[in-house]
Amino acid sequence: MRKMSIIPALALALALASAPAARAHTLWVNAHDSFNHPPGHVMVSLGFGHRLPLDDLLTGDFGVIRLATYELVEPSGKKVPLPMPDYARNPRPPVDGLVVERGDVGVTKVQFTPESPVGAYVLNVEALSSYLNQYVNDKGKTVFSQKPLDQVKDARDVIFAWKYYAYAKAVFSYKEPGVPKPLGHDLEINPLVDVSTLKAGDLLPLEVTFLGKPLTIEGTDVHYLYATSNTFGGPDKFMLASWVIGGRAQFRLPSAGQWVFSIYLQRDVDKHPALADLKGKARQVYYVASLTVDVKP
Repeated sequence: MRKMSIIPALALALALASAPAARAHTLWVNAHDSFNHPPGHVMVSLGFGHRLPLDDLLTGDFGVIRLATYELVEPSGKKVPLPMPDYARNPRPPVDGLVVERGDVGVTKVQFTPESPVGAYVLNVEALSSYLNQYVNDKGKTVFSQKPLDQVKDARDVIFAWKYYAYAKAVFSYKEPGVPKPLGHDLEINPLVDVSTLKAGDLLPLEVTFLGKPLTIEGTDVHYLYATSNTFGGPDKFMLASWVIGGRAQFRLPSAGQWVFSIYLQRDVDKHPALADLKGKARQVYYVASLTVDVKP
């Protein structure tokens, strides 16, 4: 398998760090159920980019992401690993100005059986955390590095030193309603109601936690949760937004379809005791989290 080049990795980090969120490359999970042939199944795939349900490959010219975790969490909390995607790029030579490239977005079929547990399931994705630095070396040259800052020995002036984390979940229910428990991500979005009966016009309350605690207003720092759909917002390149106060946000869902909720959070290592283990390794940490649900007409 070919190793990542620094340029796509840089593109990803810049995307994750961009503000406002509308410019950022987002990671999400697609879960499309089918019950035409009982007991039914769910088709799972990974979304990366901007437009739902699929936008780009996981390894592309505008971003690269690799996974640490790709799994299905049963209603009991039992975790079932899913096959990891192949990140290799295989572009064909251009023909008539077109480049055809085959890629892997983690497409997986989860088949139900009469013995399948009933209740709320969670598709859980965690990206490999990575470092990215830009600095001027002792020869005056600008350099990009994917090492922790304390392993960079020739830096004369550090322009930025980042570490980023990306998390994505999708929630669905089988036969019986349920509300999934949080998984313990550093930054996490969790529904507070059963999503299996959501319809257009319903109000969806959500919980947002950071390092296990409710995310809320910090001085003048106000956090927003964003929402977009393949039927509302996405086609017109805009998002809905909700304040996150006391770990809570909510949306009145205007249309049926696939909805992805996302949040982007930056933390300065020196100002947050919980990040003390990163001192000397990174100056800022960027977190990205998303949650996917389906809304019925």
